[in-house]
Amino acid sequence: MEDLGKIKYALGIRITQTQELASLIKDKFINQILVKFSIEQAKAPSSPLPSNYKEPKTLTSTPPKLPPFNFQSGVGLLQYLVQCTRPNLSFSTSYLSRFLESPCKPHYQAVIHTLKYVSITQHFTLTLGQNYLNHLHSDWGGSSEKKSFSGSIIYFHGALGWRAHKQKVVALSSPEAEYNAMSESAQDLA
Repeated sequence: MEDLGKIKYALGIRITQTQELASLIKDKFINQILVKFSIEQAKAPSSPLPSNYKEPKTLTSTPPKLPPFNFQSGVGLLQYLVQCTRPNLSFSTSYLSRFLESPCKPHYQAVIHTLKYVSITQHFTLTLGQNYLNHLHSDWGGSSEKKSFSGSIIYFHGALGWRAHKQKVVALSSPEAEYNAMSESAQDLA
């Protein structure tokens, strides 16, 4: 067996290393996604979902003319990115996955928005460093069912784990929603 030196690629992830840090990026995969969905680098958004995005109140029984791409495939590819190197897409991908069964035009537009965001942030890396931190946040009653969304990311020498999901219970206040998020995140550490 011979030493091939520092690893540069593994499972399609480009890896760069120093003494203190390792950075992971899936730039080739992102380029393939952008080509597949014909996303061109135009004026791109500054966040994964539009800041004013609201879930449609009523969905029509007759589907509108939808863009010529597979919604489920787009969300699935985004989920794969989240699992590999892009925890910053966790909330938007988790949110969009709720509509996999019957997406409507606003959901397609949201996926396109997220893909455009990915196009301008394709150089973002997941950097593994040296300190332990646990960041979390929740909204209060942000879904149509009045359940809060939680998001957390655990850093230990870099991002170790992350998630974004709808809470199981309806919080009665913003502090309660934050407490639920903190409790769930603490369970991830156990």
